[in-house]
Amino acid sequence: MNWLNLNDKFSRMLGRLKQLGQINRRAAHLNPRHYLVIVVTFGRWTLLGAVAGLLAGLAAAIFLVTLRWASGVHTGNPGLLFALPLAGMAIVWLYARLGGTAERGNNLLIEEVHVNRQPVPLQMIPLSFLAPVVTLLFGGSIASVGTAVQMGGALADWVARLVHLSKEERRILLMAGLSGGFGAVIGAPISGAVFGMEVQSVGRVRYEGLVPCLVASVVGFEIVSALGVYAKAYPLLPNTPLEPLMAVRVALAGIVFGLCSLLFIELTHLISQSFNRLAGARRWLKPALGGLSIIVLSLLLGTQEYLGLSEPLLAAVWRGAAVAPLAFLFKLIFTALTVGSGFKGGEITPLFIIGATLGYVMAPLLGVPPLLLAAVGFVAVFAGASNTPLASTLMGAELFGGAGVEYMLIGAVVSYIFSGHRSIYAAQRLDTPKFIFEAPRRFAVRDVMSRAPAVASPNTPLPAVLTLLKQRQVKSVIVLEQADNTAHAGRIVGIVTAGDLFRRGGLSLTDRPDGDPLKLSVSHTMTARDVMTPDPQCVEENASLDEAAHIMTRQRLKRLPVINRAGDLVGVVARSDILRCIAEQAHLRIETPHLTAIEPTDRAFVRGWMRTNVATVNPDDTFATVLERLVSDPLRRVVVVDDEQRVVGIIIDRDLLDWVSGMPDEAFQATVHRWLRGETGTEHDLLDEITAEDVMSPTVYTAFDDDRPIDVIQTMIQQRVKRLVVVDHDHHLKGMIDRHDMLRAVAEKG
Repeated sequence: MNWLNLNDKFSRMLGRLKQLGQINRRAAHLNPRHYLVIVVTFGRWTLLGAVAGLLAGLAAAIFLVTLRWASGVHTGNPGLLFALPLAGMAIVWLYARLGGTAERGNNLLIEEVHVNRQPVPLQMIPLSFLAPVVTLLFGGSIASVGTAVQMGGALADWVARLVHLSKEERRILLMAGLSGGFGAVIGAPISGAVFGMEVQSVGRVRYEGLVPCLVASVVGFEIVSALGVYAKAYPLLPNTPLEPLMAVRVALAGIVFGLCSLLFIELTHLISQSFNRLAGARRWLKPALGGLSIIVLSLLLGTQEYLGLSEPLLAAVWRGAAVAPLAFLFKLIFTALTVGSGFKGGEITPLFIIGATLGYVMAPLLGVPPLLLAAVGFVAVFAGASNTPLASTLMGAELFGGAGVEYMLIGAVVSYIFSGHRSIYAAQRLDTPKFIFEAPRRFAVRDVMSRAPAVASPNTPLPAVLTLLKQRQVKSVIVLEQADNTAHAGRIVGIVTAGDLFRRGGLSLTDRPDGDPLKLSVSHTMTARDVMTPDPQCVEENASLDEAAHIMTRQRLKRLPVINRAGDLVGVVARSDILRCIAEQAHLRIETPHLTAIEPTDRAFVRGWMRTNVATVNPDDTFATVLERLVSDPLRRVVVVDDEQRVVGIIIDRDLLDWVSGMPDEAFQATVHRWLRGETGTEHDLLDEITAEDVMSPTVYTAFDDDRPIDVIQTMIQQRVKRLVVVDHDHHLKGMIDRHDMLRAVAEKG
């Protein structure tokens, strides 16, 4: 293949030139042979970037035309909205059958920039193209940018594999693909170049990708321009000199923009988690619920202007026409419902509209020109949600003509700071925290604990305890003498956790503590006193996190009641609270062990803390084998590996129950439930017909065995997982790490 031969020639030439052109660091002049290395490398990455930009530009152009067609069809046929739930179900079915890891979208691409673990599946290209078109056709609130970025990244990864780039070179070309897609679809090539280098980490711009990212973004932009696809015309802002008072007003607006970004992220996550709980194993139900919610809300509002691309809404802002004061909030809710319920498409353009409408309605209150603050909001809400303040500011300069760029930078930076360490991209890593200017401090338990614990009296019936766990969405109930379920006064006499319910409350693995208490297999005559762990270990609110971690690891506890000096209950601290603090404040000198130690010992890496006795099965092992390994494993999870011990999937007890509950064969469901209760002799034909591959999840959250503990803690917190499978750089299984292991790393010094 010509491309492969060309790449091999480049690589061999580069190797020879590097040998010939070693820099003499003592010399005061540039070695001509080394300069030749620079020229060859520059030419090679220019060519690769141009290829990535060409593919991204063509894909973006075709996608933009198709998306406008879908938007036009829906505008002419608003009744299509009533089929949105069915469209969502079809999308879920399509991804379940064909998607694999492609379902993770841009998060997969960003993760591969970091870990370079597995190829990006080619099916991401047609799926990411088709799904948002269907979503928009039937009225979902999505747009084009996120999809174009996905296609650009997936195409760049295909090129990297085609020409056999090294792992590090693949990372760089992936960034170029992200840049090409972003710059091409928005029409902002300079912003696109920076976006690919900035989006992968919070607080870091990867300049090693500068040349290919710039070339890819410019080429992608020129392709779309040459095809005459761009239709949006943004207004040119009038020249507005930088004035101190105006800068302060824009900074205040930036705070609101940042909080708006945070609201969108949290609401989307809340909707996703809520619909997940309601849908269970019936994944199709999640978008159905989202689609129905969108229909009901649009009927209540009596308008569909917040659905789809919402181009008339944005056009009204640029014309200076009247816009509803809560337009930004309605667009935010519709977009969060669309994305959170599993519809596929980009949330970036809706963020532009949310920011522009919010800035437009705030402008009179702050005394800022409406068009200026709308433009600032356009870039600032996106900057806060994506953690890309530089790319967002450059985008504003390109789209709005350069005037007012100082205010855009102020708004974007302030929004970026006040959105916190959250992102629309869960795979983003925290490189340089936003609060680096904070003074080093000693964190105490009171700084991280939950301050509203659920409480009950010893005589509270067990169904009421279960109801309390469900309603409060907590993992434990503190039992107080003479408690009234609201006041925290009284002596702590016990604690009820999910483990207590399983051990002494009659629950089995086939029951859910958060399910309907009336349907769970517990005695209605039992009380909190019957199942609680009496006289639980407590911790004082002024104790250090180090002390709390020591208590938890020594006694293998997941949470501790927190008391004040008088002995009154003031909160509950969990392992996750401590680990989250460490992950978010890793840049500060917290008085806990040095998790970022660089000594060449195993304790400095995950391999020094992981567990190596991991239950495994092969993809073709029977369902009976899976159940046998699952029941015998204390972690209640089985890793699926191939013949070379490479990780290909994972099976978790809760996911398995969800899968089984969707089977029409009630006898088979009963058989599995008996197995999980320890009755392993029960037989059923399907136990030998179904394989591990049929029930496994292909999405496995992993850590490398040479990762630092602090990196693993951050991954656990960002991905909201309790355990990670540990692999080497060839993806061979090495072990498993969980929160307890990481807490040991916190508690044990040296």
